[in-house]
Amino acid sequence: MPKVVETFEFKKSVGAGKKVYDWDGLMDGKIYAMEEGDDFTCTPESFRQMLYSRAEARGKSVRVDISDNETGPKTVTFQAITLTDEDIASRAAARETRKAIRAAKNGHVAPDATTGDDTDTVVPSEPEHTPEPDPEPEPLPPPPVAPAPKPFVKGKKPVAK
Repeated sequence: MPKVVETFEFKKSVGAGKKVYDWDGLMDGKIYAMEEGDDFTCTPESFRQMLYSRAEARGKSVRVDISDNETGPKTVTFQAITLTDEDIASRAAARETRKAIRAAKNGHVAPDATTGDDTDTVVPSEPEHTPEPDPEPEPLPPPPVAPAPKPFVKGKKPVAK
């Protein structure tokens, strides 16, 4: 049963209330190499995802490479790239296309590409295919009956006939 505690002094979480990384500085276009354990404490893969999301929030893209060091800490090398208006528009169009494809696959209403109105255009879903049921399998024959064991008499070996 848990105990009820009147008061408790909680420790602050790592990074709570303070800025852990200078994202604006790291997104200046220079090439940076950060080492696991020294410069970041999460997995290199998580740090890469963080780089992608922080770059996108700033209208940038980022190139990332994670070293394949098997014996020691891994290094994440990255460079932020400023996107042009054309790049941003192209990415937005690609996102909308992927969204429409997902909606079509799920049979949802697809928004009109020009107005964003989703009341007129309905993407038909594919007719459901119901496979024919398999015929009932023939019943299995009963298992063979084993012959009754020969009685055992203490001190005598059974003799095969």
